[in-house]
Amino acid sequence: MARVFLSHASVDKSSVRLIADALRAAGHEPWLDEEELLVGDSIPRAVERGLREADFVVVCLSTAATERGWVEAERDATMIQQFRERKARILPVRLEPVDPPYLLAQLAYVDLFPSGDAFRRGIDRLTRSIAMHFLQAGAVQNHTSQTTPIGAAGGSAGSAASVSIAHPGPPRGTARPVTVLFFGASPSDTTRIALCEEVRQIDQRLRGSEGRDVFRLEQAWAVRATDIQERLLRHRPSIVHFSGHGSPAGELLLEDENGYAKPVTTAALRGLFRVLRRDIRCVVLNVCFAESQATAIAEHVDCVIGTTAAIGDLAAITFAGAFYQALGYGEDVQLAFDLGCSQIDLASLGDSNVLRLITREGVRAQDVRFAEPIRDRL
Repeated sequence: MARVFLSHASVDKSSVRLIADALRAAGHEPWLDEEELLVGDSIPRAVERGLREADFVVVCLSTAATERGWVEAERDATMIQQFRERKARILPVRLEPVDPPYLLAQLAYVDLFPSGDAFRRGIDRLTRSIAMHFLQAGAVQNHTSQTTPIGAAGGSAGSAASVSIAHPGPPRGTARPVTVLFFGASPSDTTRIALCEEVRQIDQRLRGSEGRDVFRLEQAWAVRATDIQERLLRHRPSIVHFSGHGSPAGELLLEDENGYAKPVTTAALRGLFRVLRRDIRCVVLNVCFAESQATAIAEHVDCVIGTTAAIGDLAAITFAGAFYQALGYGEDVQLAFDLGCSQIDLASLGDSNVLRLITREGVRAQDVRFAEPIRDRL
């Protein structure tokens, strides 16, 4: 749970209450003055305490906030605190179409205008950014990270956010680490799924394995079709993992520039991996209805995992954790797949039968592994 300080002008209170309710529904702890202050409390002292304890400061920008000094004073104090302590992250949100002040102009912001769809999309992006920042600060602390969700440098551009989790270097004699590239997309007009928990499981299982020095986990979030080629070229992954939604028509659902679902056809995925198959040995489509896509990709990639039907969120997370744990211990892809399905059954989740492992012609999944097995080191 993140502690979120809401800095705003009093005339914007009705909009800010909606933000506070949405943050609370997402499992966070908003700090709103009318809820925190008791009669007789020192307002400056209470604000200072709220800022000091905050993980995030949401700065609500409006005409009133720009014209009044109260929000600006809070913002300046927060800036000083952030640079000195490197603790609270500033997240600018616009309640009206106003220009962000100079000090915030280099931070990505989100619009929370009052219309229903626009407000819902903005809240979705805000809560997703808080989850991503919080993940970096907690689950992947002590790792090198780079991200561009709300509050990062780069203005309001909605490009996919990426996180680089740099594990220790590969063992001596290994040319480069085995890169797992995680693509996450959960469009705002689809059911929300726990992508952060899935990547947390993958990261923790790899870091806890004997092969932790071998693997490197890279992440790209809110992925658009235009992001995939660049990420594949940049990271040259050995394993590509898609997490999100698939349609019954056999399409992978990424995001468009407004955060809505953008279908990617099976033919397009086949063509992509035909061209960029050089380093990739395994693709995991941890989405619903992905068997036809997996079959097409397997024409060019050694091992591909897909699904024949819908798969539950918890089952997908459970499979991913067990699968990458086995790879981290040096097991082959076939055994890792079997252990992932077995873990679903052990947890009584009932979806192991929808997962499929498909191999390229002439390839045996038992012969594909990414780390040296422990038994070979004894």
